[in-house]
Amino acid sequence: MRTVLLLDGRTCVLHGTGIRDHAADDGSSGGVPPELVDYMVRGLSGRCTLPGDWAARDADELRDLVEDGARHSLSGAVPPFDGPHGAAIRDLVIRAARMPAGRLRELAAADVGRHTDRATITWLVNADPGRTHAARRLPRYLEDAASTVLAYETDDTGAADGAAAGDRPTARQVAHAIRSAATALLVCDRPSLHGHSTLATAYRALVTPFQE
Repeated sequence: MRTVLLLDGRTCVLHGTGIRDHAADDGSSGGVPPELVDYMVRGLSGRCTLPGDWAARDADELRDLVEDGARHSLSGAVPPFDGPHGAAIRDLVIRAARMPAGRLRELAAADVGRHTDRATITWLVNADPGRTHAARRLPRYLEDAASTVLAYETDDTGAADGAAAGDRPTARQVAHAIRSAATALLVCDRPSLHGHSTLATAYRALVTPFQE
């Protein structure tokens, strides 16, 4: 665990998850893959990708890494989805929108064959009126949130952060690729999976690919 003071005076508490973000590995951490790190500030929590050696960085450098890695949520530009596990869904959109378009196409293609896992999630969503209502609003949120992230990822000169400018996805591509994963998050998050083997299997199939 580390604690950093953000530029706006808020205190941010960081906890490593142990989940390595291989897709974001640019070799800057000496061969240690980036890690998905949980963060918590007053009134806000989420998960972002930090270099694999983030816990060993000095306070100023770590603050800058957090300000950059979680900038879309810390700034309020991308709010959590207004529904179950809204922060996790927000973090999923942010991460996916920063992926290369080619990688998203691969994930979307793999999702097509996961009929049983998607059927499990659909059944659980339809069994609860609140989840059903949230699921109807989800596609619009995913595309709007992805649009915001993609706009922020491009600077005034037109150059893009993250994926190369020529391999940036569209907001619609992002929303399409992550729809099954986001719908699964309406039903559960990782801590709620204990003792639910069928649900855990669906979660691993639909959500975990976006965390690797």
